[in-house]
Amino acid sequence: MSSASLAEVAAPVVRLKTRSIVFDVFGSYIRYKGGAVAIGDMASILSWFGVTEDATRVTMSRMRREGWFTSRRHGRNSYYELSDRAWTLLQQGRRRIFDRNRDAWRGEWHILLLKHDANTAVERERTRRELAWRGYVPLAASTWIGARDETDGLRETLVEGVHLQGFAARTPFSQDDREFAAQHWDLGELVDDYRSFLRRYESLATEATLATLSDEEVLVRRTVITHEYRMFPFRDPDLPSDLLPNDWPGYEAHGLFLHIVEALKDRSWAAFDRVCDRPTPASNRTDASLTVA
Repeated sequence: MSSASLAEVAAPVVRLKTRSIVFDVFGSYIRYKGGAVAIGDMASILSWFGVTEDATRVTMSRMRREGWFTSRRHGRNSYYELSDRAWTLLQQGRRRIFDRNRDAWRGEWHILLLKHDANTAVERERTRRELAWRGYVPLAASTWIGARDETDGLRETLVEGVHLQGFAARTPFSQDDREFAAQHWDLGELVDDYRSFLRRYESLATEATLATLSDEEVLVRRTVITHEYRMFPFRDPDLPSDLLPNDWPGYEAHGLFLHIVEALKDRSWAAFDRVCDRPTPASNRTDASLTVA
């Protein structure tokens, strides 16, 4: 594939950063093969996205230094393997993306009080993104609120030096809850973006469209839509239906996403397996509970 391939298979064009492609490929494929990949195989897959081999090696090396991977040699090949931190991120991320919450709401808001030790700006931003990913919104610099209690997962992933205290609160009337949600989350913009997502991808999984694509192009398309959809949980708090506008399009968008990912799965895996068919060295991490996405 040429460097223009991504533009050819994604409409409108979604420009992915190399590290985003790496996370998506590990999350959608490599994690189900033991979590390790030869650097040469990774470079081959990323070439379908127009990424050069040098850029792949630089990105993988940088992500290893950041703690996302470990690396080792096996014979003549160098392998990159998911770290424990990366395994946790991918497993929690998969639940947030694929298993949107449909539980009945108990009518309780969950309020978090945060105390920071001497964190850097980078660590504070990481904390902010983690809280937003889990459906919280700030009321003040160290006070966040969400519709569900996510403290157990937060304690696993927040940087060292961030201390949490949580408690539940109720409003007197259910209408107050819906108004509160509309004031603190930009649900109107999400409605527009979900509808745009539906318009762009509603015809992607048709047989007529797929017949024009190679297996490699199918994998690229599947990666692009996965990347685009996984951006929604950073903005969509996954509120209970009691708090959402009528005719909320997020449910339909999630259903379409799941349908397309499933429709493109077999041919995407065929492309992946043709490249990553060599046996990987025994992994230090196995997870029999994983279901292939």
